[in-house]
Amino acid sequence: MDAQHARILEELERIRAAGPSGLEALIAFLHQHVRSHFAYEELLMDQVSYPEADRHRAEHRKYAGTVAELQERVNREKGTPEILAAIVAAVERWVVDHVLRADHRLADFIRGRQGA
Repeated sequence: MDAQHARILEELERIRAAGPSGLEALIAFLHQHVRSHFAYEELLMDQVSYPEADRHRAEHRKYAGTVAELQERVNREKGTPEILAAIVAAVERWVVDHVLRADHRLADFIRGRQGA
């Protein structure tokens, strides 16, 4: 999981440095990453019978919806500084709200099961 999280932060920094011209590539990456990463996490949660799986999945659906909305904006508005700022803010919010909290709880739960 951590390597996947690091990849999204690397991509975000690359696009932030490139500016609005790289938005279409960023949103395509986010869309693909969300689908594959969330599928991986959800399979993992099923395998370990994670008790917070429903809440975790709901967070995934919410963030996937945010990415879809941002993708529609990029398609309409193309590369603008405003949409770049919105994407950066959404990814940063996801990292803080989901990765640093929910994903860490999942990782702690898995480590606890492995140590039991």
